[in-house]
Amino acid sequence: MCQTRHQQRWYFDSKRVGYKVSEDNHPIKAYIGSCLTSTNDPPSSADGTDFKINFLGTGAGCPSRDRVCSATLLRVHGTSLLLDAAEGVQRQMMHASAPLSSIGHIFITHLHGDHLFGLPGLLLGLQVASRNHVEAGGEGLTVNIYGPPGIYNYVAMSLSLSMSFINSGKIIVTELLGGHADPGYRPNQKQKYRDPRHVNYKEVSRRNLYREVLEQNKDGTWTFEVPSTRGPLSVSAAEVRHVNNVMTFGYVVQEEEHEPAIIVEKARALGVEPSKKYALLKKGVSVESDDGTKIVHPDQVLAKDSHKKTRKFALIGDNCQLSTPMYRLCQDCDVLVHEATLIGPNMAQEAMIRGHSTPETAGKVAKDLNAALLVMNHISARVDPGEGSDVEELARKTNDETSYILAAEDFLELRMPMKGFDRKKKVARSGGESPVGSESANH
Repeated sequence: MCQTRHQQRWYFDSKRVGYKVSEDNHPIKAYIGSCLTSTNDPPSSADGTDFKINFLGTGAGCPSRDRVCSATLLRVHGTSLLLDAAEGVQRQMMHASAPLSSIGHIFITHLHGDHLFGLPGLLLGLQVASRNHVEAGGEGLTVNIYGPPGIYNYVAMSLSLSMSFINSGKIIVTELLGGHADPGYRPNQKQKYRDPRHVNYKEVSRRNLYREVLEQNKDGTWTFEVPSTRGPLSVSAAEVRHVNNVMTFGYVVQEEEHEPAIIVEKARALGVEPSKKYALLKKGVSVESDDGTKIVHPDQVLAKDSHKKTRKFALIGDNCQLSTPMYRLCQDCDVLVHEATLIGPNMAQEAMIRGHSTPETAGKVAKDLNAALLVMNHISARVDPGEGSDVEELARKTNDETSYILAAEDFLELRMPMKGFDRKKKVARSGGESPVGSESANH
């Protein structure tokens, strides 16, 4: 028992001091910390604490001594979004002081076990949180799950075979249909054979568990909104290439666009009183003065620098190639989370065969996307935590100093500044097509 406690103490102490960048004057140093409890408060220079990224699990394939598998928690404007839920995610959340009751939206990139085997236990933990919420006078919690076809049957089968029930709140599972790896079947549609991803198994249905579908947009994406205390967050998804018959997504989360502010005194001085004309001016449309004697232009009345830049976060699931829709969604993102599974000399061909990426691939993708910050995850258990700088150096070789680069470890917390991260340099664009793949709009 003493040895176990000693090992745990060593593990968490190492996580509390493990986030160091190689340069003392690194521009993002002030925004890096640990999400573990009892750690020091964020540095006073780090604003943007309303947009936090907690890397709960950063490993690949199976848990190791230092990493659990994929789970990333995004905390934005009072809303928590969980991207992937590997085994052990509840434990990681407890150590990160992330209440289960705060999780209202869960996004699954694909149906491989190292990305969703923690989901059934997490949902049962949310049941307890929901009951406590009701007993305290609130309403039962609603949990929204988004993912590829089959995610509903996985949840329903897991709950049914474990004789688990949803007695408080409800779970809504939305399957994203119509992608390249989608066989084209729909729930309740007559099929030539029973595809386990789409069949409605009435035997495993559960009260308060609901199945919904969302068809793909014509541009090859799926889009939805998540409410927050500062307006809705825009969430978009697109496919990436992983392995055959495994539908895999990347997700992009972006803040709501904020209209610029009007200086009322200037508008009135030019003959425009508060009215619907203000809305046109905010949209960049010139209007007539109220007496009809002159034209008032937006640049005459809009406050400078009042148009707040929206922050964009992108997390791409396991992949060896991006689709054109995914490339377009991620363009100019502030933070790009990209896998770096296979590490070592001459691994590019093996990575492509296995449907994964190398740090060099991640660095090149970040360059092509003009990402301000690249954070690599899904890292092999063969890589020790202290070797993160070596992984970062591999990515820098192909990044051409376009992005700041980090190799994530469990419990890394990244705080995004209010105006996002400044880019090292701009990258010229032409045509809007993906330089990281020549696939069609559907994949």
